[in-house]
Amino acid sequence: MATTVLYAAVALSPVSVMAVGTWLNGNTQDTLSQHWNGSMWRVVPSPSPAGYLNFLSGVAADGPRDLWAVGWGSTVPFAAARTLGEHWNGSSWRLERTVNVGTESNELASVAHIPGARGFWAVGHYEQNFIDQTLTEFRC
Repeated sequence: MATTVLYAAVALSPVSVMAVGTWLNGNTQDTLSQHWNGSMWRVVPSPSPAGYLNFLSGVAADGPRDLWAVGWGSTVPFAAARTLGEHWNGSSWRLERTVNVGTESNELASVAHIPGARGFWAVGHYEQNFIDQTLTEFRC
């Protein structure tokens, strides 16, 4: 039995919702994306690039063909986490380049759309000398 967790959702219309999270796939955590069509949920494939841990923790939309999901991943146990960003173009998720500061862990936790403009803000944290620091990123 697979363990699934959804962390965030965005409503695109009264009958369209996209939710993101993670699911246990054998010994790895893979990203999870699900779409609600007004009557049922279905899994939508999403990239899991890190190989060991892949989490999507936030999602925001500027319409049904422009969604951003953010999170983090790790390649092996106890490795530093790296930020993860994915873009939905209306038919599929695509990996996008995101910012990482230094060699210690970096994680994006949430993303928000700027109403009336093109652009998304993502926020999270990174570690510097084992002390958490604020991490922000703007995408358009």
